[in-house]
Parts: sequence; structure tokens; C-alpha cells
Amino acid sequence: MRRSGKVSTLALATIVALTISPAALAQASGFGSTWMYWTVPTAIFFAGIAAMLALLTVLDFVYPTVERKGFLPIATTRGDRVFQSLLGSAYIHVLWVLFTGAGALWGATVISLIFAVVMLRWG
Repeated sequence: MRRSGKVSTLALATIVALTISPAALAQASGFGSTWMYWTVPTAIFFAGIAAMLALLTVLDFVYPTVERKGFLPIATTRGDRVFQSLLGSAYIHVLWVLFTGAGALWGATVISLIFAVVMLRWG
């Protein structure tokens, strides 16, 4: 079965357009830029999520995903493991703030990156 490149090109173009300027998108949609305070870390975070989605889209067309069973008790696809690593990273950051305060989050970020690598490789 041959896949159409039109859908993936449109999805990729939409993701790129959304990551270029979230503040400009909010202004154009009528919300203005006051609904959220855009900082560089916030923009990097959302750009990273969009880049992961774009990469998953490209990888799915180049190397179609298959379910596999790792150390998790269920069979998962590539997208499932990305979602689980994002969810786990959010919990890691919340626990970090709970136990250490809202100081530097670099420790939680390093732990989250290690967690994501483990989940994506062996999960």
C-alpha cells in the first residue's frame, strides 16, 4: 500500500508553522499574547514537543512502527513510548519540585532525559 505524501507534508508544515512563533499565532487567533507569558524555556519546551511530533511523523513513513514488548507489561509502539516518557517526565518534575522546592530544575531535567532514553530504547 502506497502512502500519500500530501498528508504528511501538510502535517509537517503545520507543526513547523506552530513552532516558528507561538506568540504570533496567539496574536493572530485573537487571544493576544497576554494569555501566556512566553519565555525562552517555554518556547524551547513547546518547540521540542513539536519537533518530536514531526520526527515521529517522518519516522513512521520511513520506518513504519511495529508493536514490541520490552520491560513494560504491554506491547507498545514508538508513539506510545514517547507519550509515556513525556508523562513520566512530568511526574519527575512535579516530584522534584515537591521534594526540593522550585529552585533549579536541571536535576529533574537530567533524570527525565535518562528516563526517556530508557523508555524509548527498552520500554
